[in-house]
Amino acid sequence: MGKKVNVLGRGSRRARCGAALLVSCGLALAGWCAPAYDVAVLNSPTTLGQRYTKYFVDVADWLSLSCRVITEADLSDMWTVDDICKEAELLIIPCNDTIARYPAELIRSFAERGGRLLVANRLPKGIEVSLGVRQTGTFVQHDPLDPDFAGLLPVAGKLPPATRYAPVARWAGEYEVPIAVPSGEGEVLAYWAGECGAKRAEPAVVETPRGLFVSGLWFRGGNPMQMDFMEGLFRKALPGRTFVRKQAKPWTMRHAPPPNEHRGVWSHARGFAGSGKNWDETCAFLKSRGMTDLYVLSAFGGGAFYASQVIPQTPHVAKYGDLLKQAVEGAHKHGLRCHAWKVNWRMDMYATSNQLAQARAAGKLQRSLNGHKFDWYCPTDPENQEREIAVMEELAKTGVDGVMFDFIRYNGQFMCFCDGCRQRFIERMGNVPVEWPKDVLQGQRLHEEWVNFRADALSTVVREGARRARLAKPGILVSACGQMLSLFVDGGRATGVHYEKCAQATPRWLREGWVDYICSMDYPEQTFDKLRETASRQDSVARGRVYPGIGMAAWIRPEGDTEKFKELLDAVRAAGCKGWCLYVLDDDRVEYHLPPIDSLCPQNVK
Repeated sequence: MGKKVNVLGRGSRRARCGAALLVSCGLALAGWCAPAYDVAVLNSPTTLGQRYTKYFVDVADWLSLSCRVITEADLSDMWTVDDICKEAELLIIPCNDTIARYPAELIRSFAERGGRLLVANRLPKGIEVSLGVRQTGTFVQHDPLDPDFAGLLPVAGKLPPATRYAPVARWAGEYEVPIAVPSGEGEVLAYWAGECGAKRAEPAVVETPRGLFVSGLWFRGGNPMQMDFMEGLFRKALPGRTFVRKQAKPWTMRHAPPPNEHRGVWSHARGFAGSGKNWDETCAFLKSRGMTDLYVLSAFGGGAFYASQVIPQTPHVAKYGDLLKQAVEGAHKHGLRCHAWKVNWRMDMYATSNQLAQARAAGKLQRSLNGHKFDWYCPTDPENQEREIAVMEELAKTGVDGVMFDFIRYNGQFMCFCDGCRQRFIERMGNVPVEWPKDVLQGQRLHEEWVNFRADALSTVVREGARRARLAKPGILVSACGQMLSLFVDGGRATGVHYEKCAQATPRWLREGWVDYICSMDYPEQTFDKLRETASRQDSVARGRVYPGIGMAAWIRPEGDTEKFKELLDAVRAAGCKGWCLYVLDDDRVEYHLPPIDSLCPQNVK
């Protein structure tokens, strides 16, 4: 059988039915009808669900399985249970919140006819009966640094070749994860675990005669324990099958590094803590790989991981101590520069319910055009601006070598339309009559003034935050994370579409000297040619002062992280950039796939 991936279109029924008829007729003569594909993945309409769909497709391809993506529309409009059985031996439901009644009935019939199911991350109504499991509860991962739900621990011998604890992605996000047990015959194959593999009581993977249920699968690829875990799942889902792991094609470096290349890495506040390493050990590892700069997550809008006197400290400080201080000490011991990475505005993580309630009541949070409340501080509010500026000043006094602005933007063009923004904009316009919000919308008479008003609010924080940080520590480095398109300039400013959406005036920040450099978030550029072209355009804005971000955390292929890193690093060097930043240091990828950087140099570059 050819190993291929195919995405069904709604208009392809005639071709599929004709092919299925020919196959079924031919095989019926032999008394047997094999499915056309090994795996079918039921696509989800949500962004998160589509991400998981792609992940499972990539895993199937990595294991040399043929795979097809289907939709509920395919099931509802075109298929009977006989069609499903002819299409695939295994049906994966990767992250589907709900499934309509008729497709759910077809899936149940598929399972009753011997088809295998693999259900992950959600347990849609009707599917639990099809699979033979019963939901017993849920948990929510509010905190990416939560040490209690940090990985999956296989039961010995139940998920070969997986034998070890497999850590999950630590920025998993906030959603309910279902916990389930077999409703009849079945067994638990893996349990949830805390940091470093401390077993919990909640089942993570259960098997029934009809397939597997995985309560939460926050893998991105790359980690060898996760790779073993995924192969183990597929071995259980398709018993008796031989799996062949595809290998990444080796990448030969073609471009030499520039002198004094900036080699940065972003890190959550605890470094490699999930694998048992403290900051001293984490920084020793980074130095051994040739890294030069460490960017440590230090604070969000509503909580600090250090001994802040400006914003409340998160519970992590009481539990683990001043995490920024520990990172600075570890970095300096091993000859690394340490930067305080500040997430601006965001109150949707690490702020207490009381903080949020007070901020909402005081009108300090953003509001969308349609009135939806958004848990980010409003950037045009003077008190909010002063808080962000004061934090940057405070961070400069902690012993760090640099401070970094992150999320120094709006989350789209329809933020913020709160009462404060309306009043402050009208005052800026000289109290002329304004039809709100119509006059400021795209194509209307005050739209350009409105876009500049939003951008100036962000620029005020960058300008004053940088000024006060440098007064607090002369010579400190000031940087900012810039979205990819913010550095595509037109007439000296960001291109219109991006500027209108996020209001990041990064070319101006560089031109005025408010920031020393920009780390551009070029994560979607996943090939040598694309990243080289993008980085070249960005670097032309301010030569040597744009450090592209290499987004290892965004990769979902189960193999090839080391080779992909080499490819994209080669692209950054080919573009002429003087440095780069790796996103993100965590205990599930970088530890295994970051090669010694000094070895990544072509042999024959003159």
